Amino acid sequence: MLGDWLSDVAAGRGGVHIIAGQSGIGKTRLAKALAERAERDRWTVSIGRVYSVESGVPYAVWADALMHILRGLDAGARNVVTRGGDWLGTICPAFAQGSHAEDRDPVR
Repeated sequence: MLGDWLSDVAAGRGGVHIIAGQSGIGKTRLAKALAERAERDRWTVSIGRVYSVESGVPYAVWADALMHILRGLDAGARNVVTRGGDWLGTICPAFAQGSHAEDRDPVR
């Protein structure tokens, strides 16, 4: 089903899929297999995870998924993507006004 979805996206009929379920049922394995296929097709792939300590943090999965893509943009492109607003800092503190996201290490 997700393989067919990638074909639909490539044809301009896309959407968003969220893989959710109990721990240990293979969500990560499924996401990695799909990501590998997409990367072979030269797509930009981003996967977000929510760790148990973040389960109550709103938007944590989106911040995790978007961090490496946003870090790859120069400040001008990031400003265009965010339409010049500081809303990005509300879901990803590293991008709050006054932060220097390019200087931060997300692992710390």
